[in-house]
Amino acid sequence: MINIGSSYSHYEELVKRIGPEKIQNRYEYLYEQIKQFIRSLRPDQPEINQKLQINERALMHCILEYFEDIEKVKSAHELEHTNSPKVYAYTTYWFLRRHPIQLLTVEDEDDDLVFVNEKFVLSMLMGFMTYGSEAKPLSNEELSIFKAFLNSFYYFLKFRRLDPQSIEMILLAFRLGGIFPECKDAR
Repeated sequence: MINIGSSYSHYEELVKRIGPEKIQNRYEYLYEQIKQFIRSLRPDQPEINQKLQINERALMHCILEYFEDIEKVKSAHELEHTNSPKVYAYTTYWFLRRHPIQLLTVEDEDDDLVFVNEKFVLSMLMGFMTYGSEAKPLSNEELSIFKAFLNSFYYFLKFRRLDPQSIEMILLAFRLGGIFPECKDAR
């Protein structure tokens, strides 16, 4: 416990290597995404802003730890750039470790807000995975399969042991499923 105060002092070097602008841009992007998500939860109830708060310090730690991990991955694998699934996977991992969206008040009707961080991440990931296919209507069977996937993924985010690699594999597998749509009937 002696060194607990100095355990985050290495962020200064990280900021120098990454650049404050890149970190600030990622912070602002996620912050805006979270604000939009919170407003969309209950558009008819503007008082939701009094129930949920973005913990700015937790969000910044999420972003710094994301960049630190990505730097390690890039260094270990001699990568110049990281692919989008990896970016989303590591962002998700640290977001769910730090829980920057915090529930301030709890009332009976707010039980659905207990897992608000997981809901935000699911929304973000589904936006990434389905990008470009928003206009495609799903048949009843396809919609049923999609809803089952959403429910399973949400359950995974809430209750399973998470690591960036497993999240990345889910994202890659989802993308692969689009190549073989005839496999949707495989049991």
